[in-house]
Amino acid sequence: MRLVAGLGNPGSSYGFTRHNVGFMVLDHLAKQKGLIFNKKKLYEAVAQHDFILIKPRTFMNRSGQAITSVLSSFSVTEMLVIFDDASLPFGCIRFRHNGGTGGHNGLKSIQTDLGSTDFKRFRLGIGAPEPDQDLADFVLSNFSSDEAAFLPEMLSYAAKLIDLYLLEGFEYLLDYHSKNKKPYSEKLAAFQDHKSKGGI
Repeated sequence: MRLVAGLGNPGSSYGFTRHNVGFMVLDHLAKQKGLIFNKKKLYEAVAQHDFILIKPRTFMNRSGQAITSVLSSFSVTEMLVIFDDASLPFGCIRFRHNGGTGGHNGLKSIQTDLGSTDFKRFRLGIGAPEPDQDLADFVLSNFSSDEAAFLPEMLSYAAKLIDLYLLEGFEYLLDYHSKNKKPYSEKLAAFQDHKSKGGI
């Protein structure tokens, strides 16, 4: 069984914040496929015979508690974590087989509770704060109006990639993204160019 964990904070006040982009991707996928998240004590989940999607209800810095709870209840063979990355420009997508935390509190919690860095990562760029802006304040801020205009494009493509992962696995996902990212990249570049010219 494959586990996909989208990271974020529970509650409507956090719903549109940058830190919640992991939640947003899974919500987008669930809506497309007609899936319903069921509430558990530590997480919300969609459980099928060969995969489980979860959104921790523990708040970001305790994401590991939700993950370990799932792992104790389901026979998981592979895990992919979707999270926001302030080191990547808005809209950029990157993958890693494993690695460090990059200062991300959700990843820190997961790695601490699992005692391992051996899980796959789906990084979604949220842009970087201004030089005088605190990172914690930035990730808990809402997307700007111009970013919000492109956000459905990003969520749609990310959800498609997750769907492919569930069907075919991580290596297939990497291969597909490598060969088919051009249309998305071109749309993102056009958005960034338009934004830089003050057109949004």
